Amino acid sequence: MRPEMTGYQLACKIHDDFGVPVFPVLISQSDTGKWNKKPLVKWSQVSGDPRELNWAGANAVGVPTGQRSGLLVIDLDDYKPGSEARAWVDQRQCPATRVHGTTSGGQHWIYRLPAAVQLGNRASIVPGLDTRGNGGFIVWGDVEARYRVLDDRMPTELPKALCEELRGPKANTGSPLSDARLPDFGYVSEDALDAKLARLLAHPEGAALRARFEGGIKGLTDTSASGRDMSVAALLARHRFSYDEIVLTLLVRFPHGVAARDGWDDRTERLAKRCAFRATEERYHRFETRRAAMRMKLAELRNQFPRTTQNALRIDQ
Repeated sequence: MRPEMTGYQLACKIHDDFGVPVFPVLISQSDTGKWNKKPLVKWSQVSGDPRELNWAGANAVGVPTGQRSGLLVIDLDDYKPGSEARAWVDQRQCPATRVHGTTSGGQHWIYRLPAAVQLGNRASIVPGLDTRGNGGFIVWGDVEARYRVLDDRMPTELPKALCEELRGPKANTGSPLSDARLPDFGYVSEDALDAKLARLLAHPEGAALRARFEGGIKGLTDTSASGRDMSVAALLARHRFSYDEIVLTLLVRFPHGVAARDGWDDRTERLAKRCAFRATEERYHRFETRRAAMRMKLAELRNQFPRTTQNALRIDQ
């Protein structure tokens, strides 16, 4: 992967050399040093042919995992304190395969799935080890070669014994979630959303949200990516962000949620909608509860101060 390649040229090379679908991605580093990856298209709904996509603004190439590419990726973050990822792959004698180094210092071990086998994403199989399958994606390479090729062989077929182990008790097949109650996701100006988020994050009342955006998990009983999404949705709802604004924030702005990890597709959009729906419903119910309490209090006051007494009070004033 030559650093002088454009995103489009790199995508064509990956697509032609490995026969995998590709899509444009923008990778960037936040002020805290964390690398973020943002798909520039709704990648689950495009053909994957680089010649049919707009690569303006892209500096990296994404590849979907699972059924669309036939790939399963073992994501090792063995640089993290307490990681058991390396011990896990060593104990199972995972066969040598294509390996890419990531921007964070981890590794992607890229395997080819056996015929008719489907595996989904799994998080924290052991500390520091996740997998990417149906509904997920990886950044395969970028124009600055921040994603490095550590082993350039072609992907090896994943042994069936490992497939069975990685299937787990609840394998995600990438099927769309169904919830007829969820409203449609409408248009939101990203510039307007960014401005609104910036104001809240800079305000003292946005401290809790700012902590979540920085990766903080203090106070969370569910520290998974979906648990973090729900926490952020609730915080945004309390500050009167709309359903559509919450959905878009979870899909393209929150760096520690499901969409940031797995990409924007039908499944992650549905999950974001569900979080936004629950958060806005809870806000509505809190409002209704407070309004009912106020009505009860007013009724008590009316009983304590009959109209004649109230008229007398007004005359005295």
